[in-house]
Amino acid sequence: MGKLHKWKNRFINITNTKRINHKLLIGIPLLLLAFLAASLLKMVTTAQQTVTVTTYMSIAWPYVLPYSFNYWATNFLSVGVWQDLVTPPLAQYIWYNNTWIPILASNWTLQYFPNGTGLFIIHLIKNNGWSDGTPFTAQDVKCTFLIDYAFHYPAFLYISPQIDTPDNYTVVLHIVHPASPIVLEWDILYLMPPQ
Repeated sequence: MGKLHKWKNRFINITNTKRINHKLLIGIPLLLLAFLAASLLKMVTTAQQTVTVTTYMSIAWPYVLPYSFNYWATNFLSVGVWQDLVTPPLAQYIWYNNTWIPILASNWTLQYFPNGTGLFIIHLIKNNGWSDGTPFTAQDVKCTFLIDYAFHYPAFLYISPQIDTPDNYTVVLHIVHPASPIVLEWDILYLMPPQ
């Protein structure tokens, strides 16, 4: 009995030194017991009634079906590294020998002026078209760049949204801030035109 009394005194001393209210120590467990009793009472009263509850769980991405290959759309379905087969870029970069293979662009030139501005001129492959038979023109590339500009594509940190198309197969981009030719080629040539 002496050991129990000694433990009880230690507990009271600890609670007194930490200034814990004894009413809270008793009140909180009583409150929890009251909630438990109320929920048990509710369970007993509802047990007499037959209640059928059907729950559904849907695990899905919030995409609109059917999927689209338009990479600006909400329901865009990316096919990863094979995306170039679905929506071809202007050119494909070959990393092991640091070259570009022309796909939609036949050639391109980069001209810098002494003040740091410049021109990036893209010449498109002629007699190229979409799957529905409409021709692929410089207006398609301009449209792509303007949509990317609206989506704050990083290339427009150094390229002006003023895009010139002197003919159906030439696109002229105005460089307003100096940038590395590698960065310019990557940001410009790897863009995929809309379908």
